Amino acid sequence: MAGLRAVAISLKSHIVVAFVAVVLFGILHSTGGRISAGNGEGWDGQDYSRMLREGWLRGTVHTRLRPLIVWANTPVFIATRSPVLSFVIMNLVYAGLLAGVLSMLLQRYGAGTFLRVIAVVCIAFSNHFRLQAFYPVLIDLGACAVIAVALLLILDGPRWAAALACAAAMLAREYSVILLFFGVHRDWRNHVPRRATIATYVPAAILWIAVRIVASRAPNAEDVTSLHVLLENRYLWADPLFAALFVYFLVAHAGGVSLLVASQPRCCVRFLTREPEWVSYTVPLIVVTAFGGADMWRYFTPLLPVVAVLFAQCFADRSRGEQYVLGVSALALTLWTQAPFKRMDVMSYFADWFPYYIRQGLYPFSSPPPLWPDWGWRFLVVAVAFFVLLAFVRADDSPAHAG
Repeated sequence: MAGLRAVAISLKSHIVVAFVAVVLFGILHSTGGRISAGNGEGWDGQDYSRMLREGWLRGTVHTRLRPLIVWANTPVFIATRSPVLSFVIMNLVYAGLLAGVLSMLLQRYGAGTFLRVIAVVCIAFSNHFRLQAFYPVLIDLGACAVIAVALLLILDGPRWAAALACAAAMLAREYSVILLFFGVHRDWRNHVPRRATIATYVPAAILWIAVRIVASRAPNAEDVTSLHVLLENRYLWADPLFAALFVYFLVAHAGGVSLLVASQPRCCVRFLTREPEWVSYTVPLIVVTAFGGADMWRYFTPLLPVVAVLFAQCFADRSRGEQYVLGVSALALTLWTQAPFKRMDVMSYFADWFPYYIRQGLYPFSSPPPLWPDWGWRFLVVAVAFFVLLAFVRADDSPAHAG
């Protein structure tokens, strides 16, 4: 009975954290403005809206690869008859689900209530949530929630549930294949029988391949992102601005939480040495993103569970006083780097979130919005904050929590 009571209390705390994230997401939605392009549907959003109205096969070669969130939104669309409103409503669900699962991952790796709340609040104020509030007809937040659920089930759930979650993730976003790298590597490290590994992950792999075969029959299928296309993008790294933006977004994509994690390389290496499957999950995503083009930080969204886990590992054993100082620092850095209460429009959408499109001359304006001196200050503040944290946030040498 005591065990059940403890589980109930723990679950209640995760629900509360999820509710906080939903409220914050609602605030971002009401204060941050709304995209005007495509009558509020945006660019890719027009494809998702068409898939809602006319079916999966009406998507493009890219959007056909990720039908799950569109399918999940269909019942709300049937009730509202509005693609935008159906995404707005369901995004609240995805925000809460993702926050609740991140809270569970944080707790699993040792974080107490205070650190869990700090991490989730910072992530809820991050550009990952802000983008979806401003540009609701996207599938990124929902896909990340599905991926996070799959990770949690691979770690602690029954294998049948992990298999189903991985299969679902293959339909949510094409880069969900990194879940298979994570799961197979974890099974190999833990000496799980090969038969169990095959039963868990091969169905998801087959589904991932099958969806790509169907998508290849869409119009303009030659435009699908391939290894050849990614390799062609290596020229981008000859531009110092691209390299600087990539590093900036990698370090600051989750606000102060990812900045604090980046300041603890020794702790991160210790943990990743002990659970190297997180490397198998993270590195392929970062490498592909490095050659993916100007959308860079959007593809970091699946790193949110990794950031949460590393945050718990690096700071869960600190004293209460240290945690309070670190929490305030994380919030302050999040408010600076993410500017969660700034009202957005299409010009600031490009200038703040996708500045390399401006560098490439790809913007829907007669003249480009300025990048300087604003981006100069961003680089400077984040660089100074990183080196201050690196110098003054003492590395934790206590044993890490086993996973």
